[in-house]
Amino acid sequence: MLAVIVFHIDAAWLPGGFTGVDMFFVISGFGISQALASRGSQPTARLLLDFYRRRALRLLPVLLLMLLATFVLSALFIPRAWRNEQFDQTGWAALAGLSNIVLAGQDDDYFSPGAELNPFLHTWTLGVEEQFYLVFPLVFMVWLRGRGYWWRTPALLPVLTGLSVLWAGWQAQVAPTSAFYLVLGTGGRRAAVPMDADARG
Repeated sequence: MLAVIVFHIDAAWLPGGFTGVDMFFVISGFGISQALASRGSQPTARLLLDFYRRRALRLLPVLLLMLLATFVLSALFIPRAWRNEQFDQTGWAALAGLSNIVLAGQDDDYFSPGAELNPFLHTWTLGVEEQFYLVFPLVFMVWLRGRGYWWRTPALLPVLTGLSVLWAGWQAQVAPTSAFYLVLGTGGRRAAVPMDADARG
């Protein structure tokens, strides 16, 4: 986190600081994998419902407080001439964990001056995390429970990981903004995104 903060203060101080976001996502992935595996003896439906309940209790109270404070403070301190409809769209989308999708469809990329004025810009990482939480536990449970029933199941996660890396590399070339903001990039417009941010995929 400190690397990301230093990078945003002045990118010249720590050019690779944005890698901190990638590291957070990797650590989060290991954390939820361990949490699911340690409860692997529970029925699948109960396990997944309990997982999503705990994620909601951990994220939603702080998210609501942050969004409320940001709405109020931005209304008080950001001049009306600087605000636009995209700011509010991003904030409301963050409530549903979709701000990264809204940002990917806007004209400004993450490092453009217009985007830097958006007080909800930072919520894109939470959107990626929440969408990952929806998909990955299902895939992980298929892998975890299916290893004893189908001989190809152990290869599921390594194969999906390899395909994900290839997809991220291709998206970083053809649609960098989508590769930056989205869990699965779309073939959208090109945008200027620094190379260390491309790797987030």
